[in-house]
Amino acid sequence: MLVLVVAAILVGATFFRRQQAPAAAIAAASVPVPVLPGNNDLQVAGVQINRDLAGTGLSLTANITNTGSHSVTGATVTVSFRDKQGQVVEVVDRPIQGISGGNCELTNEFARHPIKPNALRFFCVTLDQVPAAWNRQVPEIQMLNATGQ
Repeated sequence: MLVLVVAAILVGATFFRRQQAPAAAIAAASVPVPVLPGNNDLQVAGVQINRDLAGTGLSLTANITNTGSHSVTGATVTVSFRDKQGQVVEVVDRPIQGISGGNCELTNEFARHPIKPNALRFFCVTLDQVPAAWNRQVPEIQMLNATGQ
């Protein structure tokens, strides 16, 4: 078990080091995720914001741990952006995606390779545009729904 934890930390450190681009604005924070209906527990940590080079969109990358008793084959998160006064300016629902070579592009990754109980996996969420009034802080992420086996 200790070997798996150390391996996950090393993989995570390597992944996040590759994700950081000099031209991108990046921020990190840990975001708690509420317990899902049906006793599925998904914990999200290490959230990073990766701005695209054009500056209009972004991707959120993080790791997810399934502390429940069922394998998770997919999930949708709600991302809430706030302004400088702390008011929500936009709410967007997006499916989580797998990561390949530092790119947020693997759709249906978790259907092909479910997140088993007690397993940690990396995921991302892409957003084509962000609201102009966004305060540039890590958006709030809440689990909307999850599917499993």
